[in-house]
Amino acid sequence: MSNRNHRPDGAKIRELRGLAGMTQEILGIKSGVDRRTIQRAETDKPMQMESLSSIASALNVRVSEIIRTAENEDGTNAEDLAAQSLIVLRPVDSGMTLINTLEASFDGKITCEAEPTSENIDVLEAMTSAIEAMMPNPWRTPMEEPVFPLSARLRQAVSLNQQIKQLLDFGIAAFVATYTAKAQMPYYDIDTGEMYVTSRTPRELVTICRIMLAPIARSDRITLKVDDLYVPSKAPAFEPNGLEDIPF
Repeated sequence: MSNRNHRPDGAKIRELRGLAGMTQEILGIKSGVDRRTIQRAETDKPMQMESLSSIASALNVRVSEIIRTAENEDGTNAEDLAAQSLIVLRPVDSGMTLINTLEASFDGKITCEAEPTSENIDVLEAMTSAIEAMMPNPWRTPMEEPVFPLSARLRQAVSLNQQIKQLLDFGIAAFVATYTAKAQMPYYDIDTGEMYVTSRTPRELVTICRIMLAPIARSDRITLKVDDLYVPSKAPAFEPNGLEDIPF
């Protein structure tokens, strides 16, 4: 993990913030940084990658789009920056926030770094099962998409709130973050009943969520390296006849 600073493109950040209708304070809240950090970013002050990645996620762009690559002393290019992209996961204390994050994401992943014990296994299993059931899956067909009305979301939020509190009693928190990546959006083929992409399918910006159940004593945040070119959770299966369509 690199601690090297990068020079942000302040004008680009100001432009994106303006288009999103956000003040510096609001962008700071959405990024998990203070207003002074946003001010530094908008005046081209060198910053660590994790801060820039958080700002990029809040602006719904890839981190390489808000960094002045030409000014990197070591000649780093956009592909190098993508490989170094970091996200910062922070503890979530609201079940509804967790639900909204999952619903707003294109895809996601949950992992557990907490050691399961006979005391905490029930709540760990319950929360993991609940999150996995709500985890977005871009390869589901329209008929496979779960129906999740508001009444069910409210009840699920109450249950998640209880589980979050129970996990905290065991020194465990649900750390959450989202980041922006490029992905091919699958489409539904009504004849075959499958989701497809082709070699000509353009890549679009999507939101990916990461959730980790981990000991809270370790830190109040967790940093992970991610790739801003999305790798599907389900590998494409190429047709033997070499057709261009790739079913998922």
